[in-house]
Amino acid sequence: RCIALDLPGYGLSSKDDYPGTMAYYAEVIQALVKALDLDDVTLVGHSMGGQVALTTLLQDASAYKQLILLAPAGFETFAPAQRDWFKAVFTLPTVRDATEEQVRANWKLNFYEQPETVEFMIKDRLAMREATDFELYCQAVVRGMYGMLDGPVFDRLPEIDLPTLVVYGADDQLIPNRYLNPQLSTEAVAKAGTGQLPQAELHLIPNCGHFISFDKPAEITELIGTFLTR
Repeated sequence: RCIALDLPGYGLSSKDDYPGTMAYYAEVIQALVKALDLDDVTLVGHSMGGQVALTTLLQDASAYKQLILLAPAGFETFAPAQRDWFKAVFTLPTVRDATEEQVRANWKLNFYEQPETVEFMIKDRLAMREATDFELYCQAVVRGMYGMLDGPVFDRLPEIDLPTLVVYGADDQLIPNRYLNPQLSTEAVAKAGTGQLPQAELHLIPNCGHFISFDKPAEITELIGTFLTR
């Protein structure tokens, strides 16, 4: 059984003045698990969702049995000055007023080789500018980014003692942040975070970017299937 959700502020979920912190999103996950009366959950998170998943387990891991992290945020660490700089340049107007050229350039960073099949995502994102709740969506994006910066989990990763699958694209252009940590590689960040988790295994997929399930769907599916049936 697979349950997919849109976090508040995203997708088909409601748009409102949500805080966007990792703790808030983790509480949403916990509430969903409780409302659906779930146990032995394998929690899966991609990118920011990975940091949300880690935060969820740090709140209360009693309902969960395994963890899958796909290109997760949360392994990379930032100094206070780095966080302040990023907040100064990544603002609501930055997201809201992005041109089509900027949107397309930002989207391309997610892939090793952007497939033609993701054009629908770009068109959807551009069309969203006409939506009445577009500014609330932009606010969610910005607050989510701030939430990742303000809710570090790296030092607490040893507390998450569950079997964990970690997968990164070896050519991820978003992790690490190329402006704030140009001296780091994706492999270095991946190994540092995975090494903090007591029961984790790491896989680096070559010729693969941040949207790993689009860049290498067959490989990712096989890794997840093997992990779940072990």
